[in-house]
Amino acid sequence: GPQGIQGLQGPTGTQGPAGPQGEPGLIGPIGPQGPKGDTGLAGAQGPQGEQGLKGDTGARGPQGVPGPQGIPGTSAPRVSFIARNANIVDASFTPRISVPATGYPWVDWNDGSRFDASTGKFTAPANGLYQFATYAEFEVDVASGAATYSLSIFKNGSQMGYWANNLTQTITGGYTLGGTCLIYLYSGESVNVAAYRYSSNVHCYNVRFQGFQVY
Repeated sequence: GPQGIQGLQGPTGTQGPAGPQGEPGLIGPIGPQGPKGDTGLAGAQGPQGEQGLKGDTGARGPQGVPGPQGIPGTSAPRVSFIARNANIVDASFTPRISVPATGYPWVDWNDGSRFDASTGKFTAPANGLYQFATYAEFEVDVASGAATYSLSIFKNGSQMGYWANNLTQTITGGYTLGGTCLIYLYSGESVNVAAYRYSSNVHCYNVRFQGFQVY
């Protein structure tokens, strides 16, 4: 016969068991940043890195405080001398002699005992600058057409000071010659005086040799 009319809906049944887990859904958008967490513990120190390039020179620092006063130094030795020879010393004056050939009989001053009167030499006790002076009288006993003579200071045989007189027309009498010079000496170097003449009518006498350490 014909289909009957639809019946009324029955009451809801009890929930069935859970079905199997479905496949993962798509990744959702990034959420907002959360609040800052607490500071973690310090990690272990890493290895030392390579040395960097040299930096620019820094500004000059302030001046330091003065250091303590040093101990007093020793006094520098006093060295000086004055020697004279009034004898005529030209017995072997052909054409020159070292003045004086007979030594220096009169030593007025020899502080430091560095001048040897027997040799006429001063020997430096230490490195330094020294000043020397020498003067001598030359006598012309017979007038002639010319007379030449000179006076020199030597250091270890090398001429350091030189004074000369060349008379084209002479008369009998005395003539003075000499001067001063500064010489740097090393310890042990020596200084002496020598005179020259170039005519037999010239005699050398009354030699004076003196010197002192400047510093």
